[in-house]
Amino acid sequence: MYRMNIRFILTVMIAGCVSLAAQTPTARFVSHLYPGGEAQGDQRWVCIRVIDGQRGTPIPRAELLLIDESSAPIGGAPIVAWRGQANEQGFISMRVDKAADGYQSWGWLCVRADGYCQHMRMGGFDDEVISLMPTITVPVQVRDWRDQPVAGALVGFCAGCGHTPDLVHGVTNAKGTVTLPGIDISQGITDFYVVHQDLKLGYDNPPWFPGTQPMLMRVASGVPHTGVVVDHAGKPVTGVAVGLSTVHRGPWTLTRADGSFALFGLDSVCDLHVQHAGRTVIFECDTADGLQLQLPKPNGEETQLVYFSPQERKRKREAQEERQKLLDQIKAKRPTVEVRIADLPDDGSLALRTRLSNQPLDLSWDDNDVARVKTVALPDEEFVFEIQAEDSVRVIPGDREQAVKDGRVSLQWFAKTKVTGRIVNASGEACAATVSIKTLRSPDDEPLAKVTCNGTLLLSVAHEGHHQLIIERSGMAVSRTLLMELPARGDDVSVDIGTIVLPDESPFTITNSDGSRFKDGFVTLLRDGFVAWEQEFEDAEKIWAPDLRSGDCLLVEGEQPQPADLGEMELVELPCRFLVNGKGPWSFQRHAGELALNIEAGGQLIGVTIGEHFVAVNEPTLIRGLAPGRHQAFVSAEGHRSAIVDIQIPDTGRARINLKLPTNKR
Repeated sequence: MYRMNIRFILTVMIAGCVSLAAQTPTARFVSHLYPGGEAQGDQRWVCIRVIDGQRGTPIPRAELLLIDESSAPIGGAPIVAWRGQANEQGFISMRVDKAADGYQSWGWLCVRADGYCQHMRMGGFDDEVISLMPTITVPVQVRDWRDQPVAGALVGFCAGCGHTPDLVHGVTNAKGTVTLPGIDISQGITDFYVVHQDLKLGYDNPPWFPGTQPMLMRVASGVPHTGVVVDHAGKPVTGVAVGLSTVHRGPWTLTRADGSFALFGLDSVCDLHVQHAGRTVIFECDTADGLQLQLPKPNGEETQLVYFSPQERKRKREAQEERQKLLDQIKAKRPTVEVRIADLPDDGSLALRTRLSNQPLDLSWDDNDVARVKTVALPDEEFVFEIQAEDSVRVIPGDREQAVKDGRVSLQWFAKTKVTGRIVNASGEACAATVSIKTLRSPDDEPLAKVTCNGTLLLSVAHEGHHQLIIERSGMAVSRTLLMELPARGDDVSVDIGTIVLPDESPFTITNSDGSRFKDGFVTLLRDGFVAWEQEFEDAEKIWAPDLRSGDCLLVEGEQPQPADLGEMELVELPCRFLVNGKGPWSFQRHAGELALNIEAGGQLIGVTIGEHFVAVNEPTLIRGLAPGRHQAFVSAEGHRSAIVDIQIPDTGRARINLKLPTNKR
């Protein structure tokens, strides 16, 4: 990028009991940019460090993808991107403005690495240090309108707005299931889509947490559109996009070598758009099969319309009206019955579904609180009743012959799931406790279910999926939080949590670097590649969190008592990372390492990267929370050369860096 690296001797003053070599280390000024040096005059750079989000260590050779949006994204297509790669220390520095070598148009940035989940953002990253969580595989099951598994469906994942390519995709097996690796389910956009010849385009981000149950995507039926695209002379046109943006994802497809296409994902007969040679041609369609889309000669406009003539449109409308009259006559002769639903909650709804229709039914409640619909016309094709309540769905196949014979249809909503177990103290004796179930996403909300018991637990809950089970011992500040997976709803579903022991004390403690009690902070538990739990503590004497297990990671951040000699320095408290090993009990003490920075860069904001941490400084600053030992500080500022400084953080005392960054000479 610039001239060869030049080595300088930099005086680094270090307080405390450290070696002479640590007091006067060799530092290097280099032309490479690190976080904090993203702007260099009229140049634009992406400068980040990529780390393992569980362990906090750099990830060498992580890949940066700069991706442009597409107005016609094709499912399963290869990713077209401008690419960069991290060095052995996990740093990626890539010039990305239009004057850069190899420039390609882009709008989204994606960082990924083998064995890790991806991280994607639009325009730029929110953080200078990007944490990639170890990979988890997300099982996805596709079900149709009958709640039956769908084999052969393409399932993709895109972390952009839908105009970006899928980062990973696969095809469902005979059980309608496919597993997709490397998906960060906690980032801002996590969109899954489904493409199948019998289905409407599926496009959703259902809630999911690692467990035994797959992410469920129920997708309505679709109407395939097939045909051929030819030019104004009647010759087939290859490789052009055909589709319609009902959502950002489309659906879209490409024409084959003979100009033919098969478009899946529309739920009715629709007009189609063809993108060709920088223009969009819109075709009016009144059928979905055997279409011949002939492109008109270009007229210089970006959008051209190919519509029916007024006479042809009138003829088609009259034919459609006649067909509708015939359908209405057929419907009028359909048998009708009364439909009743037992135990339906107040938020419940009912619909009658066929392959291509969804008819909501108006419910009323009788004197016995039974939901019912007095008159329901039964179709002469396959149909189901779909009940929705309590964030769950129940699909019940319809039997027209039996319903007509009985004169009614009787449906049953799910029974509540029973949670059973025993609550005992450290001596194994039954003890009184309050047990509640809360969601993982909104733990501060009111409990979904709550009961007080005396040793024997029996709690009923109308939910499924991952939740928190919180057990609080009556009359004492003792509790346990369990992460549990409630099974799918049914008529007789139960979960036995076994015997839960409420200890007298928390199985782990957290103290500040001076040994004082941790308070006024935030604790996050990372497990299996995702954020399993997080909680803010204002003044807690004891920390009660989900049961820890070996391999977990705790992130602890918050204020500590201020040092007496802080003076005019700005104070920065770094979060501390603790890897959980063994069976406990555990004692975690926040790191005591301190580093005083006095760096000059002509008034420019200075970025200092140390391990997994990035700090922006423009005045004397004290950094606290570093682990004692050897570190490297990577320092960058706009218009200046970067510095790599070797630091020895003492067990006691304070390391100091006094540094002036030289300017770039072009």
